[in-house]
Amino acid sequence: MNPTRVRPATLLEIALAAISAAGCRAPDAGHDATARPAPPNLQHVSANVWSGGAPESDEAFASLNELGIRTIVSVDGARPDVAAARRYGLRYVNIPI
Repeated sequence: MNPTRVRPATLLEIALAAISAAGCRAPDAGHDATARPAPPNLQHVSANVWSGGAPESDEAFASLNELGIRTIVSVDGARPDVAAARRYGLRYVNIPI
């Protein structure tokens, strides 16, 4: 019997759904998203999900923290900067696909 194969995108969607429910809080009232440099292409997808490029500076990690983001899911296979994420109270989940 052949096991059922799951598409990588499905695994990612499941991971994002599970993590986003616990990994994000509402942005602070009156927060100016342009106050700090954010990761490239940062977009607010839904109430608990943001999408964008990898944060590459302390300012970008601080911006994510200020937006209420608590978990970063990396799927590009690059080595994440876990230490920088921790400095700003963020958790990194790396799913290299």
